[in-house]
Amino acid sequence: MVEARPGEQHTYNNHGYNLLAHIIEQASGQSYADFLQENIFTPLNMRDSGYEDSSSGVAAGYTYRYAKDAVEYVQLDISNGEGQLYSTTGDLLLWDQALYTDQLLPQAELEAMFERYVSRTDDYPLFGYGYGWMVTSLLGQPVLGGSGWSSGCATFYLRYPADGLTFIVLMNQGDINHMSVLLAITSALFLSDLIYLVTAIAFLLLLTALLAAQKNQRVKTTRAIGVLWLLLAVPFTIVFIRYLAEGRGVWTLLPLSLVLLYMLVKALLDFVFRIDPRFNRTARLATLTLMCLALFSMVWIAFGIHPSWGTPVLIAFGILAVSLIFLYRNEIRVTQ
Repeated sequence: MVEARPGEQHTYNNHGYNLLAHIIEQASGQSYADFLQENIFTPLNMRDSGYEDSSSGVAAGYTYRYAKDAVEYVQLDISNGEGQLYSTTGDLLLWDQALYTDQLLPQAELEAMFERYVSRTDDYPLFGYGYGWMVTSLLGQPVLGGSGWSSGCATFYLRYPADGLTFIVLMNQGDINHMSVLLAITSALFLSDLIYLVTAIAFLLLLTALLAAQKNQRVKTTRAIGVLWLLLAVPFTIVFIRYLAEGRGVWTLLPLSLVLLYMLVKALLDFVFRIDPRFNRTARLATLTLMCLALFSMVWIAFGIHPSWGTPVLIAFGILAVSLIFLYRNEIRVTQ
C-alpha cells in the first residue's frame, strides 16, 4: 500500500534497497556481489572492500560486526542490498573522489541522484532526500551524506563538494552515537575557525557602535559597548592559542596578534589614560594606523580560512567603513 505520493513524505525502508539489489542482478545477469566487484571495487582499486559472501576476501584490519548484546540476523532469499558490504575509510575516499569524475556515472546522472526530492527526513530534519542520499545546503552550496547503523556497526558519510571535503566515520560498534563522533572530528578541525569567524564579526559590529557612541559623546553607552568589545579579547586569545597549537603559520598568527595589540592599545587610551585622539595628533595617527592594520588583518585571516568564511567578515567590515564615512562626513568635507 502506498503511504504517500512521491516527494510528499520520506520513510526509509531497507527492503527497497534489497529490491534494488535484486533488480541489478536481473538486469546484469550477475550476482550482486560480482556486479559490485566488476563495476565499482576493481575499477576504483578498492582492494579492501567487498560483499561479505563474495570471493573478494576480508578487508585488512576489518572486524566482523560486534555488539554487546546478542543480535539475530535473518538471511534473506535475495541479495542484501541494504547491508553486508565492508570497506575502509581509504577505499571509501577512492569512491568519493570518483564521484567528481565520470568514472562511475556521467555527471548528469550523478546530479539527478543528488537532487533534493524530499524536503526533509525524519532522522535528520535539516536534510532532504535524493536518490539514496541525504541532501541539504551550506552557504548556498550542496551538502551530501548518508548514514547507517545496527547493533553491531555504524557508518556516517558527509561530503561538501564545493571544497572537495569529505568526512567518513566507520565503527564496528553500533551502540555508539556516531553523530557525536562526527561532531568531535569536525570540532577538532573547525572549532577554532568558527570561534574566530563569530568573534571577528562581533568585533567589527561592536566597534562600529563604539566609535559612533564616542563620536556622539555618549559616555554611558561608550562604557557599556567598550566593555563588551574588550571581552572579545578572550575568544581571540583562545583562538590564538589554538592556532599556535595547530601549527598555523606566521601569516595567520602575526595578523591575529595585531588585532589583539589594537584592542590593548585602544583599551589603554580610552579607559586607562583617557587620551582623546582628537586632541593628540600622535595618538590619533598611531591609533588610526594600528586600527587599519587590525581591520585588514581580520579580513585577511578570514579569507585565508576560506572565501566563504571571509565574505561575512568583509560585509561586517563594509558596515564599519560606511559608518565611519557617515560619522566623519563633515570632517572629510572640510579636509577637501
